[in-house]
Amino acid sequence: MTDEQRAGAAEVHDVHVFEEIADLCKALAAPMRWQILSACLESGRTNKELADVLGVNPGSVLHHVRTLVAAGLLAPEGERRGARNAVEIPYKTTDLVWRVGRSTAHLGDVLLAPHQTLGEGANPSEPA
Repeated sequence: MTDEQRAGAAEVHDVHVFEEIADLCKALAAPMRWQILSACLESGRTNKELADVLGVNPGSVLHHVRTLVAAGLLAPEGERRGARNAVEIPYKTTDLVWRVGRSTAHLGDVLLAPHQTLGEGANPSEPA
């Protein structure tokens, strides 16, 4: 491989890395998604539990949860049976959240903010 080919290969690699970073940024662009990640740090929460904690429509939460799952920031835990024997799927943060948090200024502070502020007008874009 020539030096020119190596340089071209490095540029292609960089594009993919930047695309992955851009995808993560898009997934984190909505304040509600920060609140969802914060709520799912300690234990898995279902869509309904998240909607109740955040005081929003479950359909809206589901949209955000799906975006976070697609970005690799949330993962479904095993199915369980809830009230009336309904199937529930709790979601929990992945290791990617911790890796991003260690490499991004203030991300970890925001995610680790006290959970009691959720649903009370907390602004997830400001560190606690």
